[in-house]
Amino acid sequence: FVGMHWFNPPQVMKLVEVVRGPETTEEAIRAVVQISESAGKVPILVNDGPGFFTTRFLNSWLMESYRMFESGVAGIAEIDKMSKLAFGFPMGPFELSDFIGLDTMLHVAEYMYEETKRPDYAAPTLLKKLVLSGYLGNKKGSKGGFYQYYGIKQES
Repeated sequence: FVGMHWFNPPQVMKLVEVVRGPETTEEAIRAVVQISESAGKVPILVNDGPGFFTTRFLNSWLMESYRMFESGVAGIAEIDKMSKLAFGFPMGPFELSDFIGLDTMLHVAEYMYEETKRPDYAAPTLLKKLVLSGYLGNKKGSKGGFYQYYGIKQES
């Protein structure tokens, strides 16, 4: 087994996470690295595990951002703006969640929690509430995402 974890939107994102399983051969890794590079991507090798590197990191950042909003540390727009300005991220956590889909983020959080039993990976109440209320982010049939649910004007 060797995995290729691409990122959205693929025409913009350069990274491909190349995932090595316990029995992955060096030949398979070389082939996937070559395919990635020929597609203009930057392959980075990681070992298999729940969420690999990027999903695990992303889940931690998103869940903590949700919890900071829930506890009143800062507002949604402020957390998004701070994430972009402080860390150079192209999107803040709430913008990214709306882009990926809140139902998808809930599924990832539930999976990460089940696999690791780490409480910080568990989905906060507000994410569950939005999904159950039909707010799935930027998806067909959705009522909207975080910004729409809380009636916040989104910066363009």
